[in-house]
Amino acid sequence: MTRRLITIAGLAATALLGFGPAAIAEPPAERAAGVANFTLVDQAGASHELYALSDSPVIVIATQVNGDTLSRESIKTLADLEGMFGQAKFFMLNSSPTDTRSTISAEAVALNVNLSILDDETQGVAKSLGATQTGEAFVIDPIGWKIVYHGPVNAAAAKDPNAQFLLFNAITYVLSHRPLDETDVAVKGTPIPFPAQDKPAATNPAAAQ
Repeated sequence: MTRRLITIAGLAATALLGFGPAAIAEPPAERAAGVANFTLVDQAGASHELYALSDSPVIVIATQVNGDTLSRESIKTLADLEGMFGQAKFFMLNSSPTDTRSTISAEAVALNVNLSILDDETQGVAKSLGATQTGEAFVIDPIGWKIVYHGPVNAAAAKDPNAQFLLFNAITYVLSHRPLDETDVAVKGTPIPFPAQDKPAATNPAAAQ
């Protein structure tokens, strides 16, 4: 019964979030035991510590770069998901070396964004997560601080044109304490610039192809 309800809810989300009719999983990649704690400031100057969110049932972080079309679509998708999953925590992560808190704030104002956009000015969090491009989403389960899903924010960010509401499903499954079939899915986003010696390895090898 639960699976049926999740499926129906997923189909209802298709029109809202613009996903296609089928999902194809990528082989899961090895991950660290848990996500390291971090504290970042958002565009409004508010401080956010990851481990302080232990009371939240699920945390979603998506990559963002100012002026990037896919990033702007990702913000809209996360805003829609936030309205559907009010108990979850949603953040955008800006790790671009060319963006500053003031320009991130200006972007948020221009887009009328209420989501917190975390300023990862040292790129330390992006490196820790293995984020390399825009359009990536990371779903974190506070129980063990594990990344249970790494993949496209929406269909526009998916390499597979048939990718289906995977982020929606990931959040739903975590909230219902069920294991995910799709844990690593290839993304086709805009590369985030990193100094050559510091560029993180893509968590999903398929995403780097």
